[in-house]
Amino acid sequence: LKEQDELKSASHEKDFSYYKVSDGTYSFEDSISHRSLLDYENWRHLNIPSVFIPATEMLSHAKGFLALNQKFKMPFDATQIDIIVNASLPEVREEPAALHGVLEKISDAIGGTVIMEDDSFYVLKKEGYKVDFSLEAEGLRKLGLLWKLIRNGLLEPGSILLWDEPEANLNPELYPLVADILLELQKNEVQIFAATHSYNFAKYLEIRRAEKEQVMFHNLYKD
Repeated sequence: LKEQDELKSASHEKDFSYYKVSDGTYSFEDSISHRSLLDYENWRHLNIPSVFIPATEMLSHAKGFLALNQKFKMPFDATQIDIIVNASLPEVREEPAALHGVLEKISDAIGGTVIMEDDSFYVLKKEGYKVDFSLEAEGLRKLGLLWKLIRNGLLEPGSILLWDEPEANLNPELYPLVADILLELQKNEVQIFAATHSYNFAKYLEIRRAEKEQVMFHNLYKD
C-alpha cells in the first residue's frame, strides 16, 4: 500500500507496484503504475466540465492552503486541493435560473449563503452576521460547499458531479433534502455519480425519484 501511495508522486513516474492477493485457495496478481493511476490525457480533449467532492471536508482548512501547497509538498490528495480551487472561483454574474429552487433549499438548511473573504469561507446568515465555516456542523458544510459550486457555475447542464460519501457526517434528517437536491440536479442534466455506504441514503434516492427520473444503482460486494 505504501508503494502504491508513493506512485502518486511525480518523482515515481517510471515506477510500478506489483501485488498479489490470495485467500489461500484462490489468488490473482497485477501491477499498477503512475501512468495508470494519474494519466488522464485521453479524456482531457473531451472538455467535459466535472467536479469531484471528496469525502473529507476541506473548505474549513482553506486559509492559506493553496499558497502553502504551491510552495511546499503538502501531503494531500490532488482532489482535496482541487475542491478548494473550485469553491474559491468567483460566482457567476447571474445564478442559474433552473437551479434557483435548489439554492433556496440549501440556503434554508444552512440558514444563509456561503461567502469567501480573506482566503476563508463563511456562512453569511440571513440575520446578517457571519459564521466561520469551521464552526458549522460538517453535514451543513457539505451543503454549503454544494451551494458554492452551483453559484460558481460549475454544476450546469452537461456537467458531471462525482460525490464520495455524501452521507458521511450528515444528520440523517437531511438525507431526504440531499436526495431531493441530487434528483433536481439530475433533472437539470447534471450527470451524478455518488458513492455511498448507507443503505438508508440510497433508499431515499429510490423512493423520492419520479418514474421519469433516471437513477441506477451499482452494488459492489464480496462474494
